[in-house]
Amino acid sequence: PFNARWDYGPANFDRRHIFITSFIYDIPLFRDSGSRAAKTLLGGWQFSGIASFQSGTPASVGAGPDNLGLGGSTGNRANIIAPVTYPKTRLEWFSKASFQKPGPLQWGTSARNTLVAPGRNNWNMTMFKSFPIPESVRFEFRAESFTTFNHTQLTGLSTTVTSTDFGQLTNAFSPRIFQFGAKLMF
Repeated sequence: PFNARWDYGPANFDRRHIFITSFIYDIPLFRDSGSRAAKTLLGGWQFSGIASFQSGTPASVGAGPDNLGLGGSTGNRANIIAPVTYPKTRLEWFSKASFQKPGPLQWGTSARNTLVAPGRNNWNMTMFKSFPIPESVRFEFRAESFTTFNHTQLTGLSTTVTSTDFGQLTNAFSPRIFQFGAKLMF
């Protein structure tokens, strides 16, 4: 319990790779149309978005209820008995057979944050247009989507060796959301 190496490992917020980009594109269709109605309604739309790609955060494997005899919510880690592999399925994100519960009154041998949870790939996109109205008034319409491509991104890695769902991903990020907005600027 007094060995500082037991707590040596990546920080809980450590993400090895993060890439975020934003973009905006002026759609050229109908911008120079000879028809005033087509130019007003169909021309001048803009498309923008933010895309983010992140690797997963580290996680430690817990041993379950207090087997150290210290009472309360005393934490202990599982024993590591084989190298960890990653099948990366919902029911087995990592090799569960690589860990076991330590014996009574024993400290677990796995290091801090030995696992890496799933990462995330997310796209949020918007289409919008400003409609000028005489006398310095402008109306803006927006159509926005969050998690645009709606592919399931799992989270909630179960890391307690005594849990029935040990090694499984038990949750998912929010599905696609659409929203429309309008604002009048004067």
